[in-house]
Amino acid sequence: MRQELVLKFRYNDNNKLKEVIKNSYFEVNSRGKLGVPHMVKLLKDDILYEILDGLKSVVKIKNENLISGTMSFDVLQIGDVINLVPISKYCIKDIEDKYSFY
Repeated sequence: MRQELVLKFRYNDNNKLKEVIKNSYFEVNSRGKLGVPHMVKLLKDDILYEILDGLKSVVKIKNENLISGTMSFDVLQIGDVINLVPISKYCIKDIEDKYSFY
């Protein structure tokens, strides 16, 4: 049986995260269903790059300003860039302008 590593951390770049959420889940006619995923890109100077470098795992991001609960991502490393690719199938926006993922 394969064990999978799941990491959970806070991500505080509100602008970048909101852009990824809007572009991945709320493009024309997608209405909260994951379409073409837009990625969070981490470069070598980011502390999260150092943590995730070489890992094949799922990460769950917390952000109290934008997300109720967590948002799940696959880690995809291409050369010197780590891409966090959204994998939650659905997203809803609540009355407090926070996003929940399922």
